[in-house]
Amino acid sequence: LNDALCLMHLFGQLSAEGSIKRNQIETSRRLALEFQSYVVHQRALRKVFLSIKGIYYQAEIMGEKITWIVPYSFVQEMPQFVDVGVLNNFWEFYETLLGFVNYKLYHDQGLNYPPDIDIHKEDNAEGLFALILSPIGSSNDSSEKTKQSTAISKASGKAKNLPQSIGKINNQGDDDDEMSEQSDDNNEEAEVFQSDMFKESKELEEFQKLFSNCYFFLSREVPKESLEFVIRCFGGQVSWEGECAPYTGDDERITHYIIDRDIPPKSKYTRAYIQPQWVYDSINNGILLPIEEYGIGCKLPSHLSPFVNDESEGYIPKRAKEIKKLIASAHGEELLDSDNEDSSEDDSDDEIQEERYKEELKAEQSGISYSDAKDIPISKKKVTKQSKRKLAAEEEEQRKQFAKTVIPSRRRRRLYDSIKYSQQKKQEQNETLLSKAKLLEKRAKQMQE
Repeated sequence: LNDALCLMHLFGQLSAEGSIKRNQIETSRRLALEFQSYVVHQRALRKVFLSIKGIYYQAEIMGEKITWIVPYSFVQEMPQFVDVGVLNNFWEFYETLLGFVNYKLYHDQGLNYPPDIDIHKEDNAEGLFALILSPIGSSNDSSEKTKQSTAISKASGKAKNLPQSIGKINNQGDDDDEMSEQSDDNNEEAEVFQSDMFKESKELEEFQKLFSNCYFFLSREVPKESLEFVIRCFGGQVSWEGECAPYTGDDERITHYIIDRDIPPKSKYTRAYIQPQWVYDSINNGILLPIEEYGIGCKLPSHLSPFVNDESEGYIPKRAKEIKKLIASAHGEELLDSDNEDSSEDDSDDEIQEERYKEELKAEQSGISYSDAKDIPISKKKVTKQSKRKLAAEEEEQRKQFAKTVIPSRRRRRLYDSIKYSQQKKQEQNETLLSKAKLLEKRAKQMQE
């Protein structure tokens, strides 16, 4: 569904000109809103990322992760070098595909398809808020009939296999003890698995209710469609300026006022005035982040991509470390700092202890007492330089042996060299990023002084 959703959201943002017809745009927008409404109903959204191309979304439906991109709500013009005929051919296929998928998803949840649309809200361009999800009227009766039929079929199948099962029971005599021991082991494994599953389901339930106690109000200049979609996916209440809005901006229940201007509106109620990025960052990190960094006129922190694994990339940004501490404190845990400097110091301390132990052994063999041998000084720089040289030499020797023995063919040797080259380039990029981060920290300290 990734390509289908991307194309449908793209056609929903285009203007009717040339070979792109008006009914295509209306159908694309309707199918996209129907899918978004299902995601809101199931609270299946997992990740959001604001990029230059558009807004990336990732939802988990029936155990499958679906990722698509939605363009920003600007006037989209079709470039001249794009073959619109190919896009129209794909659109015809994806229209049928997404229509059948939406039908299946809605009926599995006992909902009518297509959903009802409030004409008045649709005329006011309310979009997602105009769709009305209603349950199927005969869903209860049909489900009871299907349950009865499946129960009868299962019973008849068991009755047919009854003689065979009796014969198996009679032949079991001596294996009961072994089977009981295996069943006990299986029960223990099942209990551990169930506890892990219960913990994951509890965390997921808390994540899906991230904004359940929040009432949002959207200012005119913020992206309404995107914020309405993501806030409702996590149980939040949202409103905006308009005739069909759920509540007005003077409502006392409003807890968060999302605004992208320098001057806040006047209000007699106490509420948090935040920029839109706070919503997306809170979703990606699974907690309600502090609002001080996202206030009006504040310089926003880095918007990190949730689709990048910092540990596998080898570089963890400063903002990611700060967020990890916030998440740990929110869950009542303590996060230990694991910076490169601390780890290098620990490694050097271990090397010094090992070198001291060798010097003490040599002193004892030469006749020096243990108390005198403890006073022998050990050079830290000498140890670290020697150890680094030894490690580099050992790695180079291992690489040569590996290239000679394990990779005999030329094709595999080239593949191995390309892998090592990409790893080296990634390491160089990480080193440059670390050096830039250190320079920025130094400049910030100098500015403060």
